[in-house]
Amino acid sequence: MLTSVGLVAVAVAFVVAASVVLRSGPSRATGGAGPSRLALPTTIDAILGSARLLSTEGAHAKAEAILSEATRQYPDNQELRIALAMELLELRRPEEAYDQYTAALSIGPREPAIEFTAGTIANTIGRLDRAIEHYEAAQAA
Repeated sequence: MLTSVGLVAVAVAFVVAASVVLRSGPSRATGGAGPSRLALPTTIDAILGSARLLSTEGAHAKAEAILSEATRQYPDNQELRIALAMELLELRRPEEAYDQYTAALSIGPREPAIEFTAGTIANTIGRLDRAIEHYEAAQAA
């Protein structure tokens, strides 16, 4: 069984392998006439995809482990933080989810949907002052 670090390493290896294949020359898809137009997933995309798959299978603890490790490796990625927060909510850990949302907001951009969700989580954990602040920020945007 792979650990969260192992799964992140697999995702990174996939991205590296795909980039090597595409740099190896003309694509068969274009009849050898030019480079392939395939869009390569980034490491972040691969991590998010792995976590999404686990989440849809109900393996929220595994998805959370992958995303926790990924946020340690990429602390300034808003998408990873939001995905981690969603898994923490699935695991009924709203306080930790709120921390991830506030971290995501500090990274930016401060989009209304993110503010609104942060407000909803703040309300759930009894932080009504913070919930109001987030709702007002969502409305102002």
